[in-house]
Amino acid sequence: TDPQEGAALGMAIIDMILEKGSKAFISTHYSELKKYALIKDGAINASVEFDVSTLMPTYKLTIGLPGESNAIKIASRLGLGDEILKKARSYISSEDESFEQILKTIKEKQAKAEEYARLAEQKLKNAEQYYNDAKEEKQQITDKKDSLINEAKTEAQRIISKANKESNALISQLIDLKSGAEANIKDAEEIRSRLRHLSDELKPDKNIKENDIEVKDDGKYEPGDEVYIKSINSYGTIINRISKKEYEVTVGSMRLKFASVNLSKVKKENKKTYTSVKRQKKQIGTSIDVRGYDSIDAIKEIDKYLDDASIAGYKSVMIIHGKGEGILKKETEQFLKGNNLVRSFRQGGYTEGGSGVTVVELV
Repeated sequence: TDPQEGAALGMAIIDMILEKGSKAFISTHYSELKKYALIKDGAINASVEFDVSTLMPTYKLTIGLPGESNAIKIASRLGLGDEILKKARSYISSEDESFEQILKTIKEKQAKAEEYARLAEQKLKNAEQYYNDAKEEKQQITDKKDSLINEAKTEAQRIISKANKESNALISQLIDLKSGAEANIKDAEEIRSRLRHLSDELKPDKNIKENDIEVKDDGKYEPGDEVYIKSINSYGTIINRISKKEYEVTVGSMRLKFASVNLSKVKKENKKTYTSVKRQKKQIGTSIDVRGYDSIDAIKEIDKYLDDASIAGYKSVMIIHGKGEGILKKETEQFLKGNNLVRSFRQGGYTEGGSGVTVVELV
C-alpha cells in the first residue's frame, strides 16, 4: 500500500470510529497518523519505549507521545553499510526529519521532567520524615518539661508543708509563752523573729537573673557549691550528696532535700552573699485601718498586725475595714475564722463604728 494512501485510509477509519463513539487501539508506523492524533479531538498518541542499544523494547508505556521511527538506527546496529544509511537519510523529507527531531526533543525533556518529579517526590518524603522526627522530638521535650515541672511542684509542696509544720509549732510555743510570766517576752520575740525568718526564706529571690545560672550543667555537685533551686526560685548551698539524684541544701537557716534535676549551678562570678537584716520594733496601736486596700493586701496587713498585737500582749483590737459593699468585711471575717491567734470576733458596737469595724479578742 502506498504510505500516503494508507495514511489517508487510516485517518478516515479513525474519523468513522470516533463518529460512532467507539473505542479502538490502532498500531501504525505512519508519521501522518501520528501527526493526525496530535490535532484530532478524541484521539491520543501512545508508544512503548524501544532501547536501540539492546534492540529490545523496555515495555515502558508513554501516553501522549508517538514512538520514534528507529528503522535507520536499527539497520545501523545490524551492520548495514554507512553509505546505504547515508543515502537512506537523504531520502527522508525535511518535514518528516523535523517531526522526528521534535519527538526526540520532547521525549528527552519528558525524561528530565520525570527525573525532576522523582527527585521532588523523594525530597517531599524526606521533608515529611524530618517533620515527623521534629514533631516527635518536640513531644519528648514537652513530656520531659512537664515531668520536671511536676517534680518541682511536688518538691515545692513538700517544702511548704514542712514550713507550715514549723510555723504551727512556733505559734504553739508563742501561745504557751503568752500564758506564762512576763519574763518570757524575750523568748516570744525570738520565736516571732524565727517565724518571720522562715517566711522570708520561702519567698522567691527577685534578684535572680538568667545569666547567673550555668547553661551547661552536668548535674553533679560538691559540698560548698552554690546552686539555683528551680522549685522555689532561690539560691542555696550544697551540704552533701544523699544519693545519685538527691542532695541536701541549705537555704538560709533551713536544711532541705532536693532532686538534682531541680538544681542548677551558679556562675562563680555571680555568686551572691547573704546578710541578715534585723527588723526594728514598731509601735503597735490597738487598731488597724485597712480601708482603701484590696482584699489580698488588706489580709496581709491584718495578719502582720495580729502577730504584732499578740506579741505586744493586747487582748482586744479593732480592725477598721469600712462598710462599702461589705466585701472587705466578709474577707476579714473569713480570715479571722482560721487564725490561731483569734479567740473570737464580733461586729463593732454603735460607739465603736458599727458594721464598718470588727472587734477581735486575742488568745
